[in-house]
Amino acid sequence: MPNLLADAKATRSRLAKEIHDQIQAMVDEYRRFYGPVQEFVNSPEQRDMNLPLDFQVRVEESGFAQQLSSRLNQRVRGSFSGVDESARLLRTLLQESSFATAEEAVAFAERIDDMLHFDRRDGQDGREMRLQDQVRSVSSARDLLDFVFGFDYLAPRYSLTYDGQEIGQLSPGERGLLLLVFYLLVDKDDIPIVIDQPEENLDNQTIYRILVKCLKKAKARRQVIIVTHNPNLAVVCDAEQIIHAACDKQKGRFDYASGAIENPDTRAMVVDILEGTKPAFRNRQSKYRLL
Repeated sequence: MPNLLADAKATRSRLAKEIHDQIQAMVDEYRRFYGPVQEFVNSPEQRDMNLPLDFQVRVEESGFAQQLSSRLNQRVRGSFSGVDESARLLRTLLQESSFATAEEAVAFAERIDDMLHFDRRDGQDGREMRLQDQVRSVSSARDLLDFVFGFDYLAPRYSLTYDGQEIGQLSPGERGLLLLVFYLLVDKDDIPIVIDQPEENLDNQTIYRILVKCLKKAKARRQVIIVTHNPNLAVVCDAEQIIHAACDKQKGRFDYASGAIENPDTRAMVVDILEGTKPAFRNRQSKYRLL
């Protein structure tokens, strides 16, 4: 019987490793699929803009403590006795564990298995326990061990962080900026792209330091059409053509005039519309000189 039990445990560990290998295969596929994002994060363009980006794909645990506790009767003697004590113990075990490799994941499962069969609390001297006595009536010992070694609580996860924060935690301006950066630099398509007011929710320093660089690089590969009220994007990005749209509400019509920045009429429209008229432009110019 001891030999049969050892063989069965070895088979269980082998099957658990195969399950983890399948999860790792999904991680590898995520990594391949998001390869362009990783390349951009490590690219000279990103370092030049000094964007605090980080991209990771990993095997991550989720919900193990809650699901294990729901299967255990924590009012009986054992390693996981006591609701609060068990919660603290599981937090510690998870913090100390890694699931990056099959060996590490199986080692975690085997440690949980050991604690289910022996009382590892301080002062209990590893007293052997009956697993079935610790299982709630709604579950079974087999179901509990299938859960521990089946790794349903592990899954591939990818995350893109900006300055240490997940995308969902960013401000609308920061999320919009990242989206624009990826559309302009990560997306390798060469079809035209239309962007409506990309400067929205962004300060001028960010526009000049990041967005202008992205646009200038992207327009070397594809046509970029921008609707903007910001002179940094129309002028500093070296727009090949500027189109001025004027609305005559009385006549109910739109008039358009286009030209390069070198054209005096176009330049006058840029100053009036984007710079707030020539007096405003000169007023800022004179004040900047004083600074």
